Amino acid sequence: MNNQTNTNRSSNRHPSPSQEEDAPSDEGDSRQAPPRGVGQRFWQFLGRYRKLIVVAAFGNFITVALAMVAPLITKLIIDEALPGKNFPLLLGLAIGFVILQGLRLAIGYGHDFLINYVGQRTVFDIRKTLFHHLQLLHLSFYEK
Repeated sequence: MNNQTNTNRSSNRHPSPSQEEDAPSDEGDSRQAPPRGVGQRFWQFLGRYRKLIVVAAFGNFITVALAMVAPLITKLIIDEALPGKNFPLLLGLAIGFVILQGLRLAIGYGHDFLINYVGQRTVFDIRKTLFHHLQLLHLSFYEK
């Protein structure tokens, strides 16, 4: 009896291909893996925008770096300028903070614009290619 139980357990660990087909699947998981080669075809459409993608990534990096400086300025205001009643330091930090935020917003806007531009142009190129392909199909394809 014990030997038979061990055999059943080991066979359940590694089901045969026929057991995998009969095994119940997750009904809630309707996602399927994309066909092979889809990523390569997608990158073909993005290839012409490679420079814009690099510029947008650099803009993203700069935006994040500038956002990390804001807490340092706040720390200096709270720890140095306010307790010491150093008005020139407070004024300089406040002006620097405003300039920093303006620069961050401007670069962030450029980054968002480039990402949206590349995305919209890529979708347009994919649609144009698909429409062109559909136009080249023989009429018998549509009669099915």
